[in-house]
Amino acid sequence: MTDGNSRVTSEPRPSRSGAERPYVGNSGQGSASAAHHSVHATPSSKKGKNVYYEHESTTLIPRRGKFVRDLHERRDSIGFRKLLVKLGLADLHTEYEANVPKSVFESLVDNSLVVCPNPAPVTSADNSDTVNSSSSKPAKLEAAYVDTFKRLLASLSASPVLATLPPGYCKTPYRCEDSQSESVEGSELKPDLLFFQTNNSTSNISSVQILFEAKRQTTEETAYKKYLGQFADYVLEIWKAQPLRTFVPLLLLLGCDLYLAVFTRRGYYTTTIGQVLCRRKGDIPSLVSKIQGVLRTLWFLLTLPPSKIGQLDTSTYPFDYVDIKSIAGQAVLEVVPFPSDSSIEVESRIPQSIPIVGRCAHLFKARYGNMDVVLKISSTPTNRLPEGAIYEVLATKDDDSNPRVSGIPRVYRSGILANNIDGYRVEYVLMEDCGTTVVKYFDELRASKLPAADIVCEARKCVESVMETLAQARHVSVLHRDLSPGNIAIKGGRTYVIDWGYAKLLCPPNEPLDTVISRRLNDPNDAFRTDFAARWGLNWDEIMNKETEKDPFTGTSMYMSTQMLLQVKRRSIFNDIES
Repeated sequence: MTDGNSRVTSEPRPSRSGAERPYVGNSGQGSASAAHHSVHATPSSKKGKNVYYEHESTTLIPRRGKFVRDLHERRDSIGFRKLLVKLGLADLHTEYEANVPKSVFESLVDNSLVVCPNPAPVTSADNSDTVNSSSSKPAKLEAAYVDTFKRLLASLSASPVLATLPPGYCKTPYRCEDSQSESVEGSELKPDLLFFQTNNSTSNISSVQILFEAKRQTTEETAYKKYLGQFADYVLEIWKAQPLRTFVPLLLLLGCDLYLAVFTRRGYYTTTIGQVLCRRKGDIPSLVSKIQGVLRTLWFLLTLPPSKIGQLDTSTYPFDYVDIKSIAGQAVLEVVPFPSDSSIEVESRIPQSIPIVGRCAHLFKARYGNMDVVLKISSTPTNRLPEGAIYEVLATKDDDSNPRVSGIPRVYRSGILANNIDGYRVEYVLMEDCGTTVVKYFDELRASKLPAADIVCEARKCVESVMETLAQARHVSVLHRDLSPGNIAIKGGRTYVIDWGYAKLLCPPNEPLDTVISRRLNDPNDAFRTDFAARWGLNWDEIMNKETEKDPFTGTSMYMSTQMLLQVKRRSIFNDIES
């Protein structure tokens, strides 16, 4: 089952000119021998190694170069308060400031804890596009910054003054671990510091909450230009390991100044927190007020619960059982220690390529009751249709007989886990396990020495079944738009068309289709449409306009019809058939 990471699809990101353009997603993986590494780069260039690249290095393989450049274009540098609004944390920050005065951090500033090593003068060579990883001086300097920041964090956590603050502000739920010399379990990466939940003894890539990286004194622009590939490697590993992650925060210390980068499925935001350290003890009196304010902001971030820093559930994969409940109309996925009538037994993970931005999906083989199922957890744009909503339309019945569309997986449960995190939702679909892909199925037939005539007969039956499913889907106003060998499965002699995450509803007046469902979905006063939109939290007009606008860019490029590759503005069932 595919997740569409190689699709040519335009996610909702405005370009600098104000228009949108398609994004060719990829996993960001791969390796090449690089002449320039960061201070943490491993010298090996063997295939499969994660090597950190600079943004404009000429030694980048084309895919990684495109990957880093495209992420760089998705950067939005904004104020701290505006960032909190985007992440839904503004009200919490207002409440925090009302309960935690800046003066409580005064004792932390009036000592040597905030004094960091005096960095070497910045030369023109320091601002070049080359990081000299063979030199120990930058590495030692950055290690000294990390040690100073660690002492400061320890002092914050142990402060008797902060311990007197109201509950929720008196202590941090995180512990900090140094990973400069040893990679985090489950990954080959070595961020300077990692924050884990205090009440969770697990310390691996699946349980990382916050990243921290220190660099020698430089400008913010230069840092993101040089080290974006390194930061993206960290974030990508977290996206891959944590299926319920909605955004990833990274604290960046550049000399004495602290910055915050937040990576979402749309791109990433950067903001300045301020000067948190100073170079000499004699500088403290003139910087007391400024550093107090920065420590106050830092403490706010470190007292936020994991559910507010991008984690829908803090349990660490692998987990054995999950349950999905509805709380106040919102689906909530919980990891549970024991099975129950409603729980899902997670057996294994289905390998998927996860991109750094845009849509992504995590798939798990599982058991639900006595049935083999697949649990799919996806991040999809809020201005596009959820896959679960498409399956609901496909399963609409004429009467009390069988569903209208055959050849699709049966869906047992589906819903929204997070409504809108920077323009993306997190949804889940629990569906029938449809067996193996059509490619693997026919490879096995050829290996079994089955006569060629029998294989051709099987292929004809498969094609006919797919055509029937597509025709039935069109009758209920649905186009698949992403038909490929990976999205056709066979089990028990039955052919399935799967992965309807890029499907489109055909609704007049934009589409020349006149069916009962099409008319009902186009009528703003029809109960079918209003209930459908409310159930899935849809802005109907926005979604229909966006689906039509992005029609020519949606699908897997290798299997797109000729018309779609020529970017014909409107597609039809014939384009799916050609695919």
